[in-house]
Amino acid sequence: MLAKSIHHTLCVVVSLIISIAATAQPARELAESLQSATQQLNAIAAITDIEDQQKQAADVLLSLRPHINDLALPDEQAKDLWLVAARATVLADDIVNAPLVAAMVHHVHPDFAAEHPELASSIDELAFDFDYKWMLDQRKKARELSLRAETDPEAMTELAEVLAFHTEMMKDIHGSMNVLRRAAEMKYPRAAGKLGAIYIAGLSGTTVVRPDPALGIKLLQQAVDGGDPEALCNLGVAYLQGLGVEQDVTKAVELFSKAVELESTLGMVFLGNLYREGLGVEQDATKALELWRQAASLNNPQAILKVGLAYSDGFGVEQDAALAASWYMSAADMGNPDAMFNLARAYRTGEGVIQDAYLELKWFTRSAQHGNAEAMAQLSAMYISGWSVDRDVARGMMWLRRAAEAGQPFAMYMLGRAYASGTNVKQDNKISLYWYEKAAGAGNTDAMVVLANLYREGRGVEQSYDKALSLYNQAIEQGNGIAMVNIAWMYEKGIGVAEDKHAAGVMYERAAKNGRTDVMYRVAWMYLYGIGFERDEQKGREWLHRAVEAGDEHAIEYLKQHPEKEQTFEEFRYKFDYRPKP
Repeated sequence: MLAKSIHHTLCVVVSLIISIAATAQPARELAESLQSATQQLNAIAAITDIEDQQKQAADVLLSLRPHINDLALPDEQAKDLWLVAARATVLADDIVNAPLVAAMVHHVHPDFAAEHPELASSIDELAFDFDYKWMLDQRKKARELSLRAETDPEAMTELAEVLAFHTEMMKDIHGSMNVLRRAAEMKYPRAAGKLGAIYIAGLSGTTVVRPDPALGIKLLQQAVDGGDPEALCNLGVAYLQGLGVEQDVTKAVELFSKAVELESTLGMVFLGNLYREGLGVEQDATKALELWRQAASLNNPQAILKVGLAYSDGFGVEQDAALAASWYMSAADMGNPDAMFNLARAYRTGEGVIQDAYLELKWFTRSAQHGNAEAMAQLSAMYISGWSVDRDVARGMMWLRRAAEAGQPFAMYMLGRAYASGTNVKQDNKISLYWYEKAAGAGNTDAMVVLANLYREGRGVEQSYDKALSLYNQAIEQGNGIAMVNIAWMYEKGIGVAEDKHAAGVMYERAAKNGRTDVMYRVAWMYLYGIGFERDEQKGREWLHRAVEAGDEHAIEYLKQHPEKEQTFEEFRYKFDYRPKP
């Protein structure tokens, strides 16, 4: 009996020691991380190059991410963590993560503002009028879900959503995927559906995941068979876009309709979209609005936004900017970043609301903090130019970089330009080329033209006329006038292609019709002297007058000197020698 008692006592003691050791290990790791981070931040604070300072501080903040994302870490033990995180956030000028850090540092340090007034002021300015209560509620929700997620597949699925779509700092895509896999293995349909949608689209939040359409369709079908309405919608999207299955718009309509029958607000939104566009169904504004309003009445923020857009465009209703703004506000208050973006634009233009620069900045910032890349690009332009805000180039470049990293094509192009010229960043042709290629791949025609110029001239890349021509033609397909002019010049001079004056003339004229006033005089010359075209004095004079109307000095001078008669060919030919735009 005594032996059993001693054995039991020893077991309890050993368990306690193991428990203390298990608790002590993370505490030691946290203390070591904070000590290292503090030393790094002390050194970073002395850096005079703002871009370098922000980058290094952002790296420190990233190193703290495992601790910040540790939902089991008690607030009492996290006091130093959030102080160091606040300092790193301010040095990094990290507006996206500032709301979470500000909310938590105020939460764990009730006297934070009094004890650290300068740091508190800086972090609060970065957080920019953010709803701290909402942020704390999200953190609390994540903690509660993590406690239930060991055995509850519904909690696992909700936790996965929080991990994937929360603020940048909290975002944990791999953790989200792992939780969803566990829930799907427990045969929970909603988890299988969400996992399937991610594999099909290759997206989770704003982070790219390697797509696997076949697995995605299999998981979606599993979820549909389990009765998940959202999976019906995502399977419908797969058929609509031909992702993992043969494109079938009729099948998409069928799936969205089934989802609507199950009172899926997502199905209502998607089916409404088809009625708006007339895809697979006859275009019907009334039906589209009816579906969106039905979903809006069930508090779907995307549907609320759609109704707002309908009032803005006058789609199926009388155009009403004030009502549109009201609907945007409702969706924005529910956390919809696109609604926030539209609301910001309304405050910029004064459409439906009183024009207000502060509220414009507030809602663009909120939208960007929620991951909207267009809002990030707008903020970049505002801060760099000083438009509606105090000029802050460093902050503008931070937003430009974030917009580019989030996949906004124009931001990618502008970042490429910045690195090419060394404007507001250290000049770096390799980084510039990287962003130009990313922008061109995302469909930005200006980037296509710049890349084509580089390949044509062999600047920073191996010269390739074939690649240059291919890029120019891609840009031309989307109506880029500079590409038209540059490829025309190549045909005219026989550079990289066989000389072809007619092909050159056709492309010059196409560019002129596309609004390129700088080649109207060139087109006039080609018609007047039969270069590339049959000689046509009437057309030549027409283009000459259009060039004059556009303010072309060469055309004005020509008509002054020769109102009735023509110059000689040589006089005209050498008066203006056009070169492509760089």
